[in-house]
Amino acid sequence: MIPNLSTATVPEHMNNTRLDGALSLFLPDAGIRTRRRIFDTHTVLVNGIPRSKGHTVSTGDQILLVEKTAPQETAEKYEENAKDTIQDSSSELKKELYIVHEDALFAAIYKPGGLHTATIAGKDTSSLETELPKLFADVPLPILVNRLDHLTSGMVMAAKSEEAAALFREIENAGAVEKIYLLLVHGSVPAPLQVTNKLDMAKRKVTKVLPEADPDPLRHTTFLPLLETTVPGDPSSSATLLMAAISKGARHQIRAHIASQGFPIVGDPLYGVAETHPTQIMYLHHYQIELGTFAATCPPNWPSWDLWKNSIPNK
Repeated sequence: MIPNLSTATVPEHMNNTRLDGALSLFLPDAGIRTRRRIFDTHTVLVNGIPRSKGHTVSTGDQILLVEKTAPQETAEKYEENAKDTIQDSSSELKKELYIVHEDALFAAIYKPGGLHTATIAGKDTSSLETELPKLFADVPLPILVNRLDHLTSGMVMAAKSEEAAALFREIENAGAVEKIYLLLVHGSVPAPLQVTNKLDMAKRKVTKVLPEADPDPLRHTTFLPLLETTVPGDPSSSATLLMAAISKGARHQIRAHIASQGFPIVGDPLYGVAETHPTQIMYLHHYQIELGTFAATCPPNWPSWDLWKNSIPNK
């Protein structure tokens, strides 16, 4: 049995060996067919990049095995079940909405995990968008200019006019928007990571991380370890509190990028591992945003936040 997360360093005598052959580091008594089956059950990363069985490894390469999540259909059902569970309390979640900060052009609005950002066509579900008239009762409704995943908490940006919305997109496309997220991941992350891999989002419920780098730096993600801790409710499982920085972002960018490195987010039903002690929280939160003179910070509503907040660096 291979653990959920396994690592090995390629020794000198395996220089220029095929990757499926190098997997004997993990299964020394197994034949080639068994080693090749690992690619069906695990994502095999070499120096942080997913590789195929025919890839040639070199001395000193770091090989990481990450057990694959459930098949896409199962993952979709898992997330839908999570949605159904949380939708039962949507009336309570709506009460948590509030304006974090606003000026003449923009507003940052807190959205709890479990509430949709936008209205879903053909579905009578609550969302931040449907609640905007209650938050902005005396002014024209603002335009939402970014979205958070249904299970992600934190700030959603809104522009107070079409002109302000166009300005936000212009600033964002210029790489002048800084978005900071907080996340809790499984495992120990020893050093900062910059993940530049391109993402395939076409017709996919689950975003696929590709081997090649994305030439657009706005699609890159930088991760900074803040604190080594444990999974809430499971003190035997190691976890790391991270800060993630993105400029623009794509669908599931942070979730997919960090999972590809072998450190899935705690509570993530699509990219995570099977939880020993399942949590109702997906530990991903949009914490801070800066664009021009507009800046806002919003702490997460996490049970362990008081224990972790002193690890957040001052700007």
